[in-house]
Amino acid sequence: MSKISVIIPCYNAEKYIKKCFEGLEKQTFREFDVIVVDDFSTDNSLNILYEIKQNSKLKIKVIKMKQNVKLLLLFQLTHVLQKLTSGLRILLTLYKDLPR
Repeated sequence: MSKISVIIPCYNAEKYIKKCFEGLEKQTFREFDVIVVDDFSTDNSLNILYEIKQNSKLKIKVIKMKQNVKLLLLFQLTHVLQKLTSGLRILLTLYKDLPR
C-alpha cells in the first residue's frame, strides 16, 4: 500500500500528459501510486493514458468520467478522492505542472 497518491485531473491533455509521466518516472522516490481522472476528454488523452499505464512501472489507475464534470469540481471533492486512494497523503496536480 502506497503512502502517497498522486491525483492528476485530465481534460484534453494529449500535448502534455506524456511529459507529466516522464517526470513521474524520473522520481527517485517510488512508493506512490498515480490516479488519473479523465474528465471526458475529446482528444486522444485517454488512449495515451492507457498506453502509458500498459508500459509504465508506476502503479497507475485511470478513471474515465462518463461526462464532463469540470475538473475544478474535483478540487472541491477531495473527500471523495481520498476514498479512491490507497495512500495516506494525496498530491493533487495538474497535467501541465510537470514533475521534475
